[in-house]
Amino acid sequence: MCVGMYAGHRMTWQSYHRMQDVHGYLDWLAQSYPKLCSVQTIGSSVEGRPLKVLKISSDKAGSPAIWVDGGIHAREWISPATVTYIINELTENRHTHGDAVQNVDWYILPIVNPDGYEYTHRTDRLWRKNRSNGNSGSRCAGVDLNRNFAYKWGGAGSSHQPCKEIYAGSSGFSEPETSAVSNFVLSKKDRIKVRTLRNCIALSL
Repeated sequence: MCVGMYAGHRMTWQSYHRMQDVHGYLDWLAQSYPKLCSVQTIGSSVEGRPLKVLKISSDKAGSPAIWVDGGIHAREWISPATVTYIINELTENRHTHGDAVQNVDWYILPIVNPDGYEYTHRTDRLWRKNRSNGNSGSRCAGVDLNRNFAYKWGGAGSSHQPCKEIYAGSSGFSEPETSAVSNFVLSKKDRIKVRTLRNCIALSL
């Protein structure tokens, strides 16, 4: 039995975990620390899997917010592992992080691409895109969600060919996963001061 299971969840950060373990961990945190953590489903993937966001907040009025997401490329398992490790630090070890917990609201989506992530565990370890089948006239499935955001959509570094790994989709925000992220972040645009963008940190000051 792994250490995490003694605590009421399966996360150990000594191996890569499936989506069910990650989501179970978020739910466990919300149940264990109801004054600090809450879980919200902001949308669903192509195949109907929930996009679960953990909010970590001391509910201090006027606190700025930070958005963090991971797992946008299905095969990059280290991304959800890193994001859940950050969550663990901000919750289980919150007393060592002072202002980062007391004066900031965190909104964290560990797996942007749950369908692709599960597909890499079950079928194709190197799959990158989501599992969209809406690529008209093509035998190839999937959209590179990292290229599906509307800002400068279809530009350099993306492709309009559905069989390419960097296929940007039929239009910006054509995919339910990116649309859900956009809608949620925009709903809090006056409060979010730092957000992850295409594997980078961007400041909105």
